[in-house]
Amino acid sequence: MRFGLVGAFFLLLTPGLLAAQDARQVAEFQAVNAREAAPETATIATEAKALLAIMVKAGQLTCTPTAAAIDSIAPATATRLVIDGINAGKLLNGWTANAKLEGCPEAPVTRLIVLRMTDASLLVRIINRGETLTTASQMRDSSAGAAMAAVAAIRKTVPGCEGDGMAMGATRVAAQDSNLGPDVFGSRFAGSWSEVWRFSACGVEADVPIGFKADGSGGVFSDIRGAETRIVAP
Repeated sequence: MRFGLVGAFFLLLTPGLLAAQDARQVAEFQAVNAREAAPETATIATEAKALLAIMVKAGQLTCTPTAAAIDSIAPATATRLVIDGINAGKLLNGWTANAKLEGCPEAPVTRLIVLRMTDASLLVRIINRGETLTTASQMRDSSAGAAMAAVAAIRKTVPGCEGDGMAMGATRVAAQDSNLGPDVFGSRFAGSWSEVWRFSACGVEADVPIGFKADGSGGVFSDIRGAETRIVAP
């Protein structure tokens, strides 16, 4: 199955009513999920634990998790990453899932992208730690600009900082507008929200506020509010 441009199908989406072409697109997403259901949580947990072991070895986690409890598995079929993969003949389907790190009570939830490849193998990768309403592609597209805003703020505390040791910390949803549309197979097609993403560099942490507005086609317009970036007090 090959998907067309998602935006063309969702521009007319209204509560309680789908245009015929919208309904066809939704039916295609439903068919993909019926044909390629989400993997078992135990399988995802095994893959996640291997990733976490790598993070521990690299010093990216301050504790050693004993296991990864998986929940909130949801289809990501309408996200750009999965649509592009299916259209390219590389993916069968994709999902997001949350991993709670057992043995690390203070660690935020880790969000995963879970991809079923066309050879039936499973690819699991970490997207971020913490809460977010963005897709993996949206986070990737916005993270570089947000990191630059963090470094600019950190330089006021550490003159000459060039981003040494740059790492992305936990994310959180700050606000959701009343017009925010529902999650539709992993994407949102209407409304706005804001998040705060934490970054660390040169031994200092900074919180970067970002506003998001759905563009009607599964993407977002992002507003990185560099002037509002704040240094996290020790």
